[in-house]
Amino acid sequence: MTTTDDEKTAKKLATVLVESKLAACVQIDDIRSVFCFADNLQEGKEYRLMIKALSNNYGLIEQKIREHHNYEVPEIIKLEIKEGLPQYISWIRETSER
Repeated sequence: MTTTDDEKTAKKLATVLVESKLAACVQIDDIRSVFCFADNLQEGKEYRLMIKALSNNYGLIEQKIREHHNYEVPEIIKLEIKEGLPQYISWIRETSER
């Protein structure tokens, strides 16, 4: 998962990850964030990218996000899937296995 305040960056990240077969799918949601950065309370619109990918692609995904991200310190969080519809998990594996 990652976030950005720029829609163009969000679409670029999603496209790069799917076209490179590092992710099967990237969902982009509009969200509002309240956070503290550089000792300042801030609020703003962001785009959250939920990246559906294999765990072993994490290192390359992180690298691609850092290459194309507009934040100095981007949010990059790995969430483990504990369970899921087997057919859906198979689709992720088939679509993004490198």
